[in-house]
This record gives sequence, C-alpha cells and structure tokens, in this order.
Amino acid sequence: MIGFLKLDRLAAARGDGLHPRLLELIEQRALTVEGDPNVVELHTVRDCAFTQAGPGPTPARPAFLPGNVIDFTPRRQAAAAAQKRLRTASRQSGHHERKDVMYIAMNRFKVKNGSEEDFETIWKNRDSKLNEMKGFREFHLLRGPANEEEGYTLFASHTVWESYDDFQAWTKSQNFRDAHRNAGDHKPVYFGHPQFEGFSVVEGA
Repeated sequence: MIGFLKLDRLAAARGDGLHPRLLELIEQRALTVEGDPNVVELHTVRDCAFTQAGPGPTPARPAFLPGNVIDFTPRRQAAAAAQKRLRTASRQSGHHERKDVMYIAMNRFKVKNGSEEDFETIWKNRDSKLNEMKGFREFHLLRGPANEEEGYTLFASHTVWESYDDFQAWTKSQNFRDAHRNAGDHKPVYFGHPQFEGFSVVEGA
C-alpha cells in the first residue's frame, strides 16, 4: 500500500498520477492499516542491489511477529512448490496419461547418509489423509540401495490410484496442501528436490 503511494508521487512529479478521489481512498486505507496492531507489513528483499522490473521479490519475514499473528507464508510456498514440481514433471514426461486405467505416482528422494531413520520417521508420523481421497488404493515408502560414493540412500514414495484423474484431484486438494505445508522443514535430510515419476498401468501385459 505504502509503495503504491510512493509510485503515485513519482508519477505526479511527471504530470501524471491517480484520480484525486482514488488517491484519497488509498491514503485513508494506508492510515487505517498503519494504526492497526493486528497488521504486520512484510517488506520485500532482492538478491542484489539492482532495480528489477516485473515480479520476483520475496517477502522478508519481520524479526518479530505479535502473538496473535500467524505466518503462513512458508507453508503456502512449500505446498505451491510441490504442486509446481508435479505439473512440470508431468509436462516433461512427453506423453499423455491414460485417464481410464490405474495410475502410479512416485517421488524419489536422495536421503543423506545417517538421516535414513529420521526420514522414515517423518513419513510414519505424517498426516496425509490419502485414504480420504476418491480413487486412492495404496501407499508404500520404498527404501533402495545406498550410494556410498555420493553419500545418500535412495527412497521412493509409491502411491497407487484408480486413475490419473484421481491423482490430479489429489494434487489440487486441500489435503494435498496440508500434507506438504511443512515440506520445507525436512529438506536438510535429503539432497535437492524429490524427483517425480508417473506411470499408467499397461493393461493385459
């Protein structure tokens, strides 16, 4: 809000700007927000000192938040990132999924040596609510071989759905967002991002 008013002052200096009535409403709103103890302004930061055009700045969490303010930003970002990775992986797969056959969704994790037990505990204690979703059949967490040279053990989450549409409905559900809201907290136990792989079952094979 304050940044918008600064932009208007810059435009006014060049002979342009907001309609007077609209400017009055925005200024009144800015004063209301500034005087409200339940509102915390999130400033933006950039990775460099250069001016950037277009989107890109990320919110900077204040050093102190009042006790009645809940910061949901990291949770929303984690869920959105998980959804984006799934959509990207699906597009990059290079084929169209059969929507009328069973679908298997897998995520591969490179878990750091020594963190295997912590990783398994995270999955055992999670509240996924998968069994509430239409079309869900079964889930397994798979533990693969250890790669001593690169310092990780391979794990994979293995979820079976009645159809690709059921899987897509899961990725767009509130249950999915709730299940992934704390995903960012677990990154220290594995390298990089999970690698998604999706498979349609070949009937009759």
